[in-house]
Amino acid sequence: MTKYRILLVEELVLSDSAEFLVESDTPTGAAAILIKARQAGLDEDSDTVHLPDGQRAQITPQNIVESRLFCVLLDDAGNQIVEIPTDPDLHAKKAPQPVAPRAPDENGGDAQWIYDPRDWDCTYSWRDRGQLAEAADLALGEIREFASLIDGPLIHAARIPTAFDEDGLPEEAEVQWFRSRSEAQTSLAVAWGKSPNSEYAIPSFSPWGPIETVRFIAPGIYAASTPNHGGIHLSPTLNADMPDDMRSENGWYEEDCKWSFVALKYPAPFRAQTGVDPRHPLQTAYECALECAHHWYPDIVALFLNDDAATQTNASDPCDHPPSTPA
Repeated sequence: MTKYRILLVEELVLSDSAEFLVESDTPTGAAAILIKARQAGLDEDSDTVHLPDGQRAQITPQNIVESRLFCVLLDDAGNQIVEIPTDPDLHAKKAPQPVAPRAPDENGGDAQWIYDPRDWDCTYSWRDRGQLAEAADLALGEIREFASLIDGPLIHAARIPTAFDEDGLPEEAEVQWFRSRSEAQTSLAVAWGKSPNSEYAIPSFSPWGPIETVRFIAPGIYAASTPNHGGIHLSPTLNADMPDDMRSENGWYEEDCKWSFVALKYPAPFRAQTGVDPRHPLQTAYECALECAHHWYPDIVALFLNDDAATQTNASDPCDHPPSTPA
């Protein structure tokens, strides 16, 4: 039998609405006025629809109203060839909606006792779930599974951004609880999409598939994971500043090797992070990146460090010199 390379895709359609009283000769004309007003707001990166008579409303699509599951045939290089027709009876059910945080047991009641499976020594009552989340120290955008002492499904918690500053950076976040990972993923994707600055809003789809977890590293720098792989995503501005021989065209840098390019170019947040390599818990992420880059891209990293050292030598602050290359 022949093996085919197939891409499985699930599309979600989000919805929101607002009601207006529009004066026009026809309903079609009134609809055109509203659509143009909506487009004008989007052109200004605003979710608010303004009409000349003072009516206004904010439209922020959140509720999932449609889900379409389909497959695409790929060639050996991973390029899309054609969408594959499927039997309508095989279509997926409606995708999970973002829901109010609640973790029911199999009988419909709230979980009584929950715990982190990685720490069996400490359990928490459901009313104290905030303490459990605090002890787990969830990172911004992280989704984690928790267990219940009553029979039932796993409970999922995610630290979700709830407010952004004027630059589009996460300003506030809270831990929310969900019945499934898919519900948490949906709410997380909706939340990140509310960033008013596309520079800092991570894409919802990565080169390795749908994103499961997003972690904020620094303005314009995110770490994302999928069921298969992951990597670091740079905003368009930061990516444009990457050296030509280190730059990724799509802004993604996979987590095995090329993430090291990001750490070398923008070292500050990586110098502040340790524990990346369990074999060397005190080693910083920057030091780990330096070793990785020297191993896989010796010529590129040598050229970069030499150019960076020359730039720093001409700078006013000699303390900004990069660390010497390890032997």
